[in-house]
Amino acid sequence: MSEKLFERAWGHYTTVLQNLIDKGTPKAGVFQPFNFATLLPYNASKKNYNNFLLYNLSNYIAPTQPSYSNDKMDEKVLTHPSKLEDAYANFLDEFNELLLKSLSSDLRRNYDVMKDELNIEQNGLRDYLVYVNDEWNRHRTRNNIPEDRWKSEKVIFEREFGYSMQIDRYKEEIKRINVRINAFLKSNISRELWRLVDAKAYFDDSNYSVLLPPSSVFDDNINRHYWRKFKMQFPIMDIDEFLTNSAKAESYFKTQSEDYSRVETKWKVKTKAKWGIFSGGGSVEKRKLEELTEKEHFEFNVSFERFEEIEIFRDRWFQDSLFGTIGKKFPEYWGPNGALGAIPYSIVMARGTKITVKTSEEYKKVLEKYIKGGGSFGFGSFFSIGGNYSRDEKYMNFKKEEQGFSLTDGENTIRILGARVRRFNWDNDFYKDYYSSISDDDLKDSVDFLNKQESK
Repeated sequence: MSEKLFERAWGHYTTVLQNLIDKGTPKAGVFQPFNFATLLPYNASKKNYNNFLLYNLSNYIAPTQPSYSNDKMDEKVLTHPSKLEDAYANFLDEFNELLLKSLSSDLRRNYDVMKDELNIEQNGLRDYLVYVNDEWNRHRTRNNIPEDRWKSEKVIFEREFGYSMQIDRYKEEIKRINVRINAFLKSNISRELWRLVDAKAYFDDSNYSVLLPPSSVFDDNINRHYWRKFKMQFPIMDIDEFLTNSAKAESYFKTQSEDYSRVETKWKVKTKAKWGIFSGGGSVEKRKLEELTEKEHFEFNVSFERFEEIEIFRDRWFQDSLFGTIGKKFPEYWGPNGALGAIPYSIVMARGTKITVKTSEEYKKVLEKYIKGGGSFGFGSFFSIGGNYSRDEKYMNFKKEEQGFSLTDGENTIRILGARVRRFNWDNDFYKDYYSSISDDDLKDSVDFLNKQESK
C-alpha cells in the first residue's frame, strides 16, 4: 500500500516542482527530482567547507544506467553510476590509451620518454611543496606569527628565501613538457581527435582545480595540509546571500486538477494523487490513514521563502562538446546505457519550505492519534514528523490547522530538490521522458530510504 501511495505522491511532487521551475515555459534539459528533498548540511561559519558541499552537488550524475529485474526482464530500472568527475576521468584515460596504441613503436618510445620526464618534474614539485610547507610552519611557530597574517606572511617568506622561484621553475618545466607532449600527439594523430588531446590537457592542469577542506573541522589555515584538490565545478551561488535574501515561490494544487491528469498518463498511476507514507505506530490508525488517503481529495499549497534554479559552473577541464562527437564511439560512457548519460547543469534549491494541506476533520484526528502512538508520517517527498520527533532539521514541523495541517521548515533549512540534466546520444524512445513509469523496485528502494531516514 505504501508503495502505491508513494508513486502517486511522487508524480504529484514532480508536477509541483515542474510548474514552479518552468513557470509555463518549459526549459531545455530534463528536470530530475531527487528521490527526496535532501538537506544541505551547511555550516554558517565554514565558507570553504560550504564550497566543498556545493562541489559535491555539482559532481552528482542523475540516474541513467538501466538494469533488469529477474522477475520482469522487460522492466528497465534506472540506477546511479559513478560521479561525473570519476567517470569523465576514466573516459579520458581510456581514450588516451587508444591514442597511444595507434602510434608506431618508435613514436610510442618517444612519448614514453617525455612522459617519464613529466612524472619526474611532477613528483619533484610535490615533494618540494611539502618541504616548503614544513619550513613555513617552523618559521611561523618560531616567530609567533598571528593566524590572520599567515596568508600574506607566507608569500613574503617564500619570496625572501627563494622558495617561490624554485616552485615557479618546477611549474614552468611541467608546462613546457606538457606542451611538447600535446604537440607531439597532435602531429601524429588525425585532426578530428585534437579536441581529445586538449580535453586531457585541461583535465590534468592543476589550474582547473581548487583546494577545499573535505570536512568542516579542517576549514582553517592551520589545517590546509588536509585540504584536497577538486576539479572546479560549483553552483553559481553564495550560501550567505541565499540565506539572507528572500525570493518567495508558491504553488497551489488540487488532487483533481488538470495538471495531475497529465501526470497520471506519464506516470501510469491508476487513481487521483494522494499524499502520505506511513510507517510504525498503531496498525489500526495506519490502515485507517491509508484507506482515507486512497479515497479523499486534498488541496495543498507549497511555498518557499527562497526557491531558485542555480546554474552549475564548470571550468574548461569539462568538455561537453565531446559528447555529441567522439562520445558516439563510446556507448559505455554516453547514451542511455552510459556512465555519463545525463549531466546536471543546474541545481534546484529552496529554503523555508511550508506545505499546507486542507483535508477532512476525520483525517486530521486519525493522523494526530497515529503520530501520538509512535507512527511516522511522510508527506510526498518531504519529511514530516514521527512519534519520536526531535527538533532535527531533517524533519519538518507538523502543526494541526483549522482546515487541515501544515508542515514547516525553519527559514534557514536548505533543501536540494533536484537537478536539470542534459542527455547526449539518447536514441531509445523509452528514455524520452526520462522516467516513463516507476517500477516496483524503484518504489521499494525509495520507501526503504525514507524508513532509514526516519530511523536515524
